[in-house]
Order: sequence, then C-alpha cells, then structure tokens
Amino acid sequence: MTRSRDELVARLVRAGELAVSGENQQEADTYFNISEFRFHGPDGFETDYEGLTGYFRAYRAAFDDRSIQRGVIIVEGRHIACQTWIEGTFVREFTMSPVGPLPPNGRRVVSDLISIFGFDEEGRLIEEWVRADYKSFLAQLKAPERQTGTELSGSAGRTDTFVRGSGAASPGTSAEYPQHALPAPDVQQDAQCRVLVPSPPKTLPTNSASPC
Repeated sequence: MTRSRDELVARLVRAGELAVSGENQQEADTYFNISEFRFHGPDGFETDYEGLTGYFRAYRAAFDDRSIQRGVIIVEGRHIACQTWIEGTFVREFTMSPVGPLPPNGRRVVSDLISIFGFDEEGRLIEEWVRADYKSFLAQLKAPERQTGTELSGSAGRTDTFVRGSGAASPGTSAEYPQHALPAPDVQQDAQCRVLVPSPPKTLPTNSASPC
C-alpha cells in the first residue's frame, strides 16, 4: 500500500502522541513494523521496538502533564525529517535518563530532538535516527555535574540507558544492524517536499545551552 505524504505525516504525529500519552498501546503498535524497527540514537546507541516502548514506559512513569509537539516537517519519499519537543513535569524517578536513574525535581522538562524517520511499503515506521540535546536535557533533570561532563561522549554515557529488546545490539555494536540506505539528495524532488511549521512549545527550558 502506497501512502500519501499527508498520510505519513498523520501517522507519525499520531504515533508520537500515543508514545507520550500511553493511552492505547495496541493502536500504537499498528504504526510500526514491530519485527524490523531499528532505533539509532546518539553516540552509536542502537535498540529495537521493544527498547523504544520500554523507554517511553519509563518516561511516562516519571513525568506528568506530558505533551509532544512537532516543528518543521520535511517529507521526501518514504522518509520524514522533523523537529520534536517532548515536555513533562518530573515528579517520579526517571530510570532511563541518558545517565541512568535520576530522582525527581518537580520541574517542567523539555526534550529537544531532531529525527529522521523511515517508513516501509505499508506506511509503518521501520527506522529512526535521532539527535538529542542531552546537555540541556540533563541540566533540566539536574543530573550531578560529574554525569554531565565530557564522559557523555564515551560509552559510559549510554550504559544502562534504554531497555534493550531481545534483538537489540549492545553499546558499540551498531554494525549488527545494517541500516536502510537514505535516499540520495535529489534537487528535482525539493519542490515536492512538504514543510509544516507550527508554533514552538509553550514552555522552553530556562537554562538551555545556546544553539550557537
């Protein structure tokens, strides 16, 4: 089944809403190619669909008043690139922060992400590449200074971070999963890309690092 650009965007938006709200896991599963989905995170971190859902379970357990907003969305073929802000109030232990379990601090916390999503022929999410602003995220979580330093660029930063499913790679073994090749840039397709620019999140971290 070939899906239109609008359908792919709508499915991505709905999948994100369900991941953050947790209201209907059965519906959420329909938006993913569960057996083949691969997640490629910062610093070479790899996991599968089970690992991704495990992370969001931990996130929902730690944060109340959660929301997700999409920023600029660009569609080309079966790939979507977009900005995402996930926001919540940190009220219980977060067991899957980038540096391991952290105690709550009662603050509003915004996670700032840039992602590329790949879809299969049926319009199901099959792959995701993510870049995250961990420095700002950990500062909002009030992670100890020793945990927010340069060690995050090494393997210690991703140890015990996400729940890894039975098929997920261990840290440093990203080669275990051959990635689907991204389409080569095609200037002729630029005019066909769809860009959506909604309002930015209402709450932004007051101590975010400058993007410059």
